[in-house]
Amino acid sequence: GGSTIVNSTVANTLMFVTPPTHNHDTPVVSRVGKVEQGFQVGLEQVPCFKKYQGNAHSGNEEMSYMIVSSGTIDLGEGKTLVAWSEEGISYTTKKVFRSVSFPKGVTFSSEPICVAQVQTNNNPGFIKTRMNVLKDKIEVRLDAAETGQYDSSSMKEPEKPETVGFLCVSDSGSILGHPIEAKKIKTDKNDETVQCGFDRALASIGTRNGMNSAQLRKNADGKFKLEEDKCQDNEEKHRDEMIHCIGF
Repeated sequence: GGSTIVNSTVANTLMFVTPPTHNHDTPVVSRVGKVEQGFQVGLEQVPCFKKYQGNAHSGNEEMSYMIVSSGTIDLGEGKTLVAWSEEGISYTTKKVFRSVSFPKGVTFSSEPICVAQVQTNNNPGFIKTRMNVLKDKIEVRLDAAETGQYDSSSMKEPEKPETVGFLCVSDSGSILGHPIEAKKIKTDKNDETVQCGFDRALASIGTRNGMNSAQLRKNADGKFKLEEDKCQDNEEKHRDEMIHCIGF
């Protein structure tokens, strides 16, 4: 897919991108990679795009992004905001999750609100994360399209590990007077959309109730839609999950 360069000269930074809009039905995910000038960010389409009325993704989608430095901020009232990255996160066909601890000295009294973003581009294509957020750790793995009929031999499951960035917060708060909104919302089997309630929210699937590949898109009404791809079958509904939202 197409990409753009976002300049950033600050060391030890991470980029987090909002779920892309839903202007075209063919599924896409955001991809981020470090380059000399800063970050390269773009979209990658599902490898079985011919199952979507024979169409590759066309047209434009909108995403917002945030660049943050790795580290921890005390928000007061017992609230913490932390950003860090973990190398060596892999994909396996058995969908095995890896346990990732919070940075040293960071503890949460209950499950925090977290978003995740692949920070490297070691594998081309439709790659994202799936995670399960717990009080004392995050279970995470790389996620790709459902195994099935791909439309190009160059589109294959990821073979190399990637670095994943995490941004977690205890609860809503503020930094220097600027509000931080954070919440968890459960999807409903009859309506797989959730409304975070604030613009340009970062959002990730924070549970692993359904093991099939899944991703988020942003509808025209501002709601996030949880969807599966059709690479393995034509069924797109996914089990209920908890969506984690962070807005600044």
